[in-house]
Amino acid sequence: MSTALRSPPDVDYNSEEMSIAGYMTTEQAAQELGVTPSAIRQHLRRGNIEGTKIGGTWFIPVEELDKIRDAKPGRPPKTEG
Repeated sequence: MSTALRSPPDVDYNSEEMSIAGYMTTEQAAQELGVTPSAIRQHLRRGNIEGTKIGGTWFIPVEELDKIRDAKPGRPPKTEG
């Protein structure tokens, strides 16, 4: 008995880059925010934003980008004390 795999209706396998409605890849998120894909992956590793890795591709819910949209690049300033 074999089980046929069906793709979800909102996945576009025909585009150059696979897309899922409501999600962005690291490359798409980087372009949206004007940063590098590496910076987006760093946010994922640090837990600043959440995403799901499918195969070798990260998919980030669009609303997660609001968490880092206004973040200033670089290290935060040192605090006294």
